[in-house]
Amino acid sequence: MGVNLEGYKMALEPDWLFDNDTTHPRIQKINRALALLPDAESGRLNITEKDRAEVGEMWAQGLINRNEKSKRDNLKLAQYAQPVPDVPAEDLLKAITAPHKGKIVVIDLWNTWCRPCLYLISENEPYKSKELASDEIVWIYIADQTSPVEQYVEKIKGIRGLHYRLTEKQMGQIKSQFPEIDGIPSYILVDRDGSANLRNDFRDHSILLSTLKEKLKFLFQAR
Repeated sequence: MGVNLEGYKMALEPDWLFDNDTTHPRIQKINRALALLPDAESGRLNITEKDRAEVGEMWAQGLINRNEKSKRDNLKLAQYAQPVPDVPAEDLLKAITAPHKGKIVVIDLWNTWCRPCLYLISENEPYKSKELASDEIVWIYIADQTSPVEQYVEKIKGIRGLHYRLTEKQMGQIKSQFPEIDGIPSYILVDRDGSANLRNDFRDHSILLSTLKEKLKFLFQAR
């Protein structure tokens, strides 16, 4: 079993064995292992002797191994990524952007496996120290857990801004607030008043540049 519990999820599904006979002892072990899996994946597993007896030693050890790996991953993420606000998924976007009200916030939805995402990030990165060098712009990058931790950490080391790594469910909830999202990269522009709008025209980095320069110009004129 090792640390790769994901590979066992299909094998653990009750209808794969015993024709969905949930009274079978093996199915009961499987269901208990699945119930403990979310805690192991978040590094919060506290497995008891009763748990060990219920899931069996092999699966118990697999859960423990996964929990230890998750804790190591969490330590790496803590060095480079922001803690995800502990709020319901539907409130997550507001919670992430609320501390920056009064500023211009550019949110980039991306993942490490998305080549167009990586290309546009590399194209936009130089602007942060040139035309768009301003504390009035906050760059927020949101990926999900389909981006492997090791790869994710290496990538974000070279991307200036605030980084969040969400669950797939949390990412899906953010996307659901903008029905026009057709994939990634996707961009959300949050204005100084907190209003948020999908701006996938920012996939053309010249539009991103001109739009943000104009907003900065307007901001400084207003002052």
